[in-house]
Amino acid sequence: MSPDWKTNKAASTTIKISNLSSETVAMLIEESAKNIEAAFDRSQLPPGGTCNLTLTAGPKWASNAREVIKIRTTHIRESLIELPIDILPLDPLKIEPPSIRFGVASRKEVQSRRLPPLTISGNRADSIEVSKIEFPDFLTVSEFKRINDGILSATIECHGPIKGLTVDGSITLHLSTKGGAPIVHTIPITGLLRGEP
Repeated sequence: MSPDWKTNKAASTTIKISNLSSETVAMLIEESAKNIEAAFDRSQLPPGGTCNLTLTAGPKWASNAREVIKIRTTHIRESLIELPIDILPLDPLKIEPPSIRFGVASRKEVQSRRLPPLTISGNRADSIEVSKIEFPDFLTVSEFKRINDGILSATIECHGPIKGLTVDGSITLHLSTKGGAPIVHTIPITGLLRGEP
């Protein structure tokens, strides 16, 4: 699906589902991805019956992503169906790094690690404004500055203190563009600490 965040237009697709079993099967959308609406035109399928699953990706998608829709069924062998969905927005933004992974490290190693800059690039990056940045207490993210070719860049530093035995959290960017949908982009942070807590 290819929503257009710049013009605030969602994108939809329809998937046909068939019941090839000899029993009636009931279906329920157990979990839909954030900013994706999922709906069946009928939730019970007799043997040989079909239905349509309509998926709509909202215009808040500004970068490529793969999400999963989870469908719970009464079928004896297919009780959970995980349906991968590729979101490919028009003129996507490239937001790097896609994640920050510390692996297993000591507190000292985490706090001294040099992290890559946080960058936003793409054909429409020059029209993006960063309205808010949220990050965990053990990180500092600088304000974004425009560098060459309209790319936005910010520095990320780890300074501590880190509480507990994990380095978990996320950096959340709130982005806006004139006339477009507001965009929220999350960069996950993971890691385990070894040694003293």
